[in-house]
Amino acid sequence: MGQVMRIEERTVSLYFDMTAEERTYAHAQAPLTRVRFNPGDKIATNNNIVITVTSVVDQVGLYVYHGDYLGTNTAVIETELDPNIRFSKATDRLLTHQLDSNHWFNLRYRTLLQIARLAEAQSSLADPASTLYCQRSRTTVRAESAARR
Repeated sequence: MGQVMRIEERTVSLYFDMTAEERTYAHAQAPLTRVRFNPGDKIATNNNIVITVTSVVDQVGLYVYHGDYLGTNTAVIETELDPNIRFSKATDRLLTHQLDSNHWFNLRYRTLLQIARLAEAQSSLADPASTLYCQRSRTTVRAESAARR
């Protein structure tokens, strides 16, 4: 998990706590997904405090999560969240808006369509009866066209 350090005209700079490294990305290529947890979600801080979120408040552009920790109402600012958070299940990725762009979806979709067409073409080539039928149909159409002239 990284923190946005600077936003400039064409770039955005992120600082990653885990590696103590700052990286700069072009806006279109920045690996940015902002997570917003909802009431009922369990979150952990970088100090291993785990709370169940009861409410979320946006304070000056930062999310502040409120919840119970050992019977005490506790507030956690999003910059204090555990950087090792993982979203591996499809539903987690969907609910946190970690989605692929339409470009990648369309590419996968067109690829699957092409694979289906190729499989269909290979199966028709493997069936001599259907190949013979197609050849006869073409011959019949050509013969009918010639007879009309």
